[in-house]
Amino acid sequence: MKLFRLLIAAALLLSFVSGIASAQDAAAPAAGGEKKSVEERKGDIDKRQAKRDETFKKRIEKITEMITKVEAAIAENKINEKQKAKMLEGMNKRLEASEMLLTEMKENIKMLEEHLKIAEETRNKAKGVYEKLNGYTPPAKETKGATPAVPASEKK
Repeated sequence: MKLFRLLIAAALLLSFVSGIASAQDAAAPAAGGEKKSVEERKGDIDKRQAKRDETFKKRIEKITEMITKVEAAIAENKINEKQKAKMLEGMNKRLEASEMLLTEMKENIKMLEEHLKIAEETRNKAKGVYEKLNGYTPPAKETKGATPAVPASEKK
């Protein structure tokens, strides 16, 4: 049961962080070189997120289903040796799947933390350039044909 709760917590965390990765993907121009509108990018992000969520839910359902069957069989106390061996094999497969899922999520989190750090650095650089540009005053442009003003002290 503790593993199941951990899986759910990890799923929620993955769901959250994968949204960040999707946002980074959407920032790139479309494959045809055209830029998509914000609404189109948001729609694409939502579709990808929904697909990832559905895949995750299916994986968790398979694991949960096996857990429920084994718990019910244990509660009924009607398991023979052959059934026990089969259930142990099935549970072993589900445990391996759970471990793989957790490892995958941990790797995704590590990657996203690295991407988050890079994104923050980039944003800070962009913010600095924005502030420089905001405070920048272009030099005065001289008009053609106009004579520069000569100070009175230089006139003779």
